[in-house]
Amino acid sequence: MTEVPIWAGDYHPDDLKLVKAGCLTVATSLGDLMHEIVIVGGYVPSLLIDITHKQIDAANPLERHVGTLDLDLAFAVTLLDDERYSEVAKQLKSAGFEPEPKDNGETKSQTWRFREQPGLKLDFLIPPTEEGDEGGKLKNLEKDFAAFIIPGLSLAHQNFENVTIAGTTLRGAKAEATVRVCAPSVFLVLKGLAIGKRGKDKDDYDAFYVLRNHPQGVKGLAVDFARLIEEGSEEGRVALDSFRERFTDSDSVGPVAVSRFVYGENDEDLQADAMVFVRDFVDAVDSVRGDRPAADEEG
Repeated sequence: MTEVPIWAGDYHPDDLKLVKAGCLTVATSLGDLMHEIVIVGGYVPSLLIDITHKQIDAANPLERHVGTLDLDLAFAVTLLDDERYSEVAKQLKSAGFEPEPKDNGETKSQTWRFREQPGLKLDFLIPPTEEGDEGGKLKNLEKDFAAFIIPGLSLAHQNFENVTIAGTTLRGAKAEATVRVCAPSVFLVLKGLAIGKRGKDKDDYDAFYVLRNHPQGVKGLAVDFARLIEEGSEEGRVALDSFRERFTDSDSVGPVAVSRFVYGENDEDLQADAMVFVRDFVDAVDSVRGDRPAADEEG
């Protein structure tokens, strides 16, 4: 597998098993501190969409999510109270995690790895905590411990689902834990923000996969997404505009990104499918908000 995955074929089911073991290790190590952490990022679709009882083609990335190599942990701002992040760092070190080394001998304080199996990485994220905090910058918590500042991340701490996972930890111990996972509407907000900034093909795929496979369906997800905007989420509005702009037709950037991630090349059928799902979602959000596109009003 390539060091940095690019296509769906670069991911292997064992990668997801490793992330699950890492999640169980983190959860059992941090205990009550997990109440201040929400799982976001590429592990979310596998946690929110249960395919265990479905007859699917497990090798098809449109039916089984490809997973991720990283476990993204979204810290609550309240972890800054009484410097409880110090206890998080202490417990993670005791569990066998350490800052990832750089080629120059320094370390990445915002990304840690498991010492005994360095292929697994933990990425630490935090919402803006004070005026002037810029998205994508680092919030240094203490020596060798920092978090990426991510706008919109506070939504994950207000809208999450409790998901119970069971299996083995990274050290082979049987375990079960209930973790907080960002709601699908928040996942779509964060993906919409991501594709508007960095434009990685996997972000478009992740959003399409959730819209295609989540049991709420496009209309149900649209209702929850619209509620976030109505409650004042500027990030939700920006994310929706990103989807609107990237999925204007089947040959636009978003559908092509989905197709190239899944197949490594353009595929007209998949591009059309991706465009329809995302456009239906955008239109449904507009409809719920009473903000139908002008073409619909005229028709």
